[in-house]
Amino acid sequence: MKTIDCKGLSCLAPILNTKEAIENEDLGELCVMVDNGASKENVSRFLSSQGYDVIVYKEGTNFNIIGKRKQSIYQKFHLKEVIRPRKGSLW
Repeated sequence: MKTIDCKGLSCLAPILNTKEAIENEDLGELCVMVDNGASKENVSRFLSSQGYDVIVYKEGTNFNIIGKRKQSIYQKFHLKEVIRPRKGSLW
């Protein structure tokens, strides 16, 4: 699991660092460490909006935000495509 240390950063920096890591490394799981409530909320919301399940826990004065990418049914069963019935057909 990749760890992104954003302690001491404020405003958009933790979100931008997280976004860059997700885009460049296609992360399935990651931990983002922040030290303020605003960053905790913003990074959590961002990860949720990108399809991650999010768990936050406090460690001392810091917050660890764990994100795990949700699996779609296609990913879970390693499917590349789904065959859908045509309108009006029985199958």
